[in-house]
Amino acid sequence: MGAHRVVRRPASLPGLQQRAWNAMRIVAPGWTIADLDLLAGNGSESARADLRRYVGALVGAGLVTVTAARGQNGQKYYRLRKDTGPIAPSHRREAGQLHDHNTGKTHETGKIGGAPCRPASP
Repeated sequence: MGAHRVVRRPASLPGLQQRAWNAMRIVAPGWTIADLDLLAGNGSESARADLRRYVGALVGAGLVTVTAARGQNGQKYYRLRKDTGPIAPSHRREAGQLHDHNTGKTHETGKIGGAPCRPASP
């Protein structure tokens, strides 16, 4: 018999990223940021901005892709490209990284806050 790897879930109640990840895993074939906000957010502009940053990081890491379809008002549709497991990847915004607790891998997203990194202006 081989050794089994134990994946532990966080002890606290699910936060916004976990609720959004759960929604992404069950909604098919695609969703908008507004859809995620309806399913996982609280309707506030703050939650929607956090969802935009999180989805941007997932896109940067290659776990989510933008589809060709557009929603109402030209909203982008996204779809989960790679479902790595039940625990939501953690977005490390300042480091431009996304850590996947299911695989143990850290992805360089090349993004901070869902927008391309830019050098500081002189």
